[in-house]
Amino acid sequence: MRGSAALFLAFLSNTLQSTRGFEYGVIENKLTIFSPKVFGTVMLCLIFALLLYSLKIHKNSETTSIFVLKFQNNCTIADKFFEVEVQGLKERQKFSNGILEAPLRKNSKLRLVVASSLKDFQYTDRFRPVKNNMVLVADCGVDNSMKEAFESINRAFK
Repeated sequence: MRGSAALFLAFLSNTLQSTRGFEYGVIENKLTIFSPKVFGTVMLCLIFALLLYSLKIHKNSETTSIFVLKFQNNCTIADKFFEVEVQGLKERQKFSNGILEAPLRKNSKLRLVVASSLKDFQYTDRFRPVKNNMVLVADCGVDNSMKEAFESINRAFK
C-alpha cells in the first residue's frame, strides 16, 4: 500500500511539473485548476480515494454474530487445557464452565485444540463449519480422524 501511494505521488509530481508550459492552464507561470492535466490529476486522486474507501467499507461489512459453543470432555485431561482455534486467526479462545460465546463470521471454521502449554500431549481435530449451540467433543480414546473413517465405512456397508 505504501509503495503504490509513493508511486502515485511521484506520478502526481511529474504531472504537475510537466504542466508548467501548458498554455491554457498557466497564468504567469502558476498552475490553475482549469489546466486539463491538473484537473485530470485531481479527478484521478478522487477516484482513487473513493475506491480505497469502498474497499474498506466492503471489508468491514462482513458482520460477525455471537455463537454459543458447548464443550464435552471425554478425556482425562482437565477442561481448562482445551481451546477453540478459528481457521485463519492466531488467537485461541477458552471455554468457561463448558461454554464459549464467541463473535465469529458465519462462514468461519473452527476446531478443538489443546493449549500450547501442554507440549507432551497431542490432540488432533479437523476444522468444522461453525453452528450456533454447536457441541465440541474431546474424545481421547481413538484418534478422531480414525474414528470418523470407521464411522464412514460402517455407514457405507449398512
